[in-house]
Amino acid sequence: MPTGAVVGLVGPNGSGKSTLLAVVAGLLRADAGTALVDGRPAGTIEAARSLALVPDDPSGLDELTVREHTALLHALHRAEGVEARRSELAEAFELEPLLDRSLGALSRGQRRRAALAAAFALDVPLLLVDEATTTLDHTAVAALCDAIADATARGAGVLLATHDREFVSAVCDTVLELRGGEIVAELLPFGQQAEAPCDPVAV
Repeated sequence: MPTGAVVGLVGPNGSGKSTLLAVVAGLLRADAGTALVDGRPAGTIEAARSLALVPDDPSGLDELTVREHTALLHALHRAEGVEARRSELAEAFELEPLLDRSLGALSRGQRRRAALAAAFALDVPLLLVDEATTTLDHTAVAALCDAIADATARGAGVLLATHDREFVSAVCDTVLELRGGEIVAELLPFGQQAEAPCDPVAV
């Protein structure tokens, strides 16, 4: 995908959206073909450090606080100079009251906001987001729109899966429809966008 592009994946449940993201993230092996991340084979340490994944239902390491989990993720990516962006995203996603609460004590929506903020604070070439707007309120959707815009302005690519077609129309340069693990249609021409869903009043 082009540098700085946002590509959306849509399709019914079981169409392969989450599986494709997992293959790119190196969590699953592809049955055929090769997935490359910044020129490196998916699943290698180098590729893993070149991307950040926000899964559909972030879980695991529930004993860590939001602050500790973010610090761990950034340490694994050897992230430097991200403190200001980390603070800005914590404020945008309304995480400041939650920073010292354990992940296991948070709702699914709160965990998603924490995962999004942690991922988008990283300066990586590729960001993967599964079910992008699931469990997010209007303010969090607006924060995600801003985070995507900031990431692509830095040259990062964003690959996201969602059932929210208004959202992909607002933020994506290209939207691909999957069925049965195959791309069956390109729904938006490159560069066509609509703005309304990123307005927290209009979502």
